[in-house]
Amino acid sequence: MRAERSYLVLTVLWFTYFWLFSCQQLIIALMPAIQVSLLLSTAAIGLLISLYSIGFVSGFFVAGFLCARLGRIKTVVLGAVIMVICIIFLSLSTDYFSISTLEIVLGLSTGIYPPAGLSLVSDLFPSKERGKYIGIHEAAVPAGMTLGPIFASLTLNLGLGWNGIVQLWIVPSLIILISQLVFFRMKDDKPSFKDEPTAVTPTKRSSWPATYLLIFIAVYFFRGVANSEVSLLPEYWVSDLGVGVGVSAFIYGIMRVFAIFGQVGIGYLSDVFGRLRVLLANQILAVLLLIPTSYLAFDPTLFASYAGFTILSNSFMPVMYALISDQSKPIERARNIGMVMSIGGISTIISPTILGLIAESYSFRTAWVFPIVTGFASIPLLLLLRGRLKGRA
Repeated sequence: MRAERSYLVLTVLWFTYFWLFSCQQLIIALMPAIQVSLLLSTAAIGLLISLYSIGFVSGFFVAGFLCARLGRIKTVVLGAVIMVICIIFLSLSTDYFSISTLEIVLGLSTGIYPPAGLSLVSDLFPSKERGKYIGIHEAAVPAGMTLGPIFASLTLNLGLGWNGIVQLWIVPSLIILISQLVFFRMKDDKPSFKDEPTAVTPTKRSSWPATYLLIFIAVYFFRGVANSEVSLLPEYWVSDLGVGVGVSAFIYGIMRVFAIFGQVGIGYLSDVFGRLRVLLANQILAVLLLIPTSYLAFDPTLFASYAGFTILSNSFMPVMYALISDQSKPIERARNIGMVMSIGGISTIISPTILGLIAESYSFRTAWVFPIVTGFASIPLLLLLRGRLKGRA
């Protein structure tokens, strides 16, 4: 009975997470169309993405408070409700100020989910299988990142404006919201596994804050900067490489479908070979693939490097979340995941604006140097992290 309920909760969580990120990427894919419609600069588009990130990171902070007050399941449902309301108002917006405000709230509704959802998934399965199931759960992210841009591309080809596309998105949003009514009636069960790893919980209370800081520097700072570059790639392709808005949105989305396989596979690999070993290999390969993704012409070689980078970029996260869950007591998981994500998420706030300003003043190719250098700088910090947790991860 517990196993059946675990899979049911995992399924509902998967589709909720999938929908949240499909909404996020739908809006990002529509940024070139919004830019043309409102006559915005590249820097203004970068600021819009940063505003979304402000809400996203704020959601990590808020999630810990909400989980303690409402429970994790109701926190997940609340995020979905806020997202639906924002989508409705965004579809009616015609000025930069209202779009900017809604971007913050959209980010907040998405950011509320991960600490609550990931904590629930960690509690559903024992540590020896946790990486695999967190990987399955995280596969919802690239799946959503694939659907959102493809939907944008197909509907743009029908001649709909960006407002009309968002209005069409209200229908699936309401379907997801109805599914949340069933989820809302469930209770937050506590884990009952005999193998909950009290031995791997750090013996010194001061060791985990330092570890969180290292994870922030080595993982989230690079990932935040790198993901900011990826979110600006459609702008780069359209403005510098002369690619059509619909084509850029389609490629931006369809290449991410490969990341689904990476998410599922890397969670299993981390169960077998160890979390930190897999994280380090993933990081090195991701940085190397970021270089051709940034500078190749718009051709099949670029598509291959972009697909490889998205596999590695997205698949990093489930292993990191599994590592945090392994090292945390069940009651502290939502708080610890939220703390790591909120500190690390600072880079997702500042990076789009920084990259947009550099691209506006110089060029996109100059702006891409920032995430590449940051990526290489994070590798020795991951090695240091591996030394600190040796024998425990």
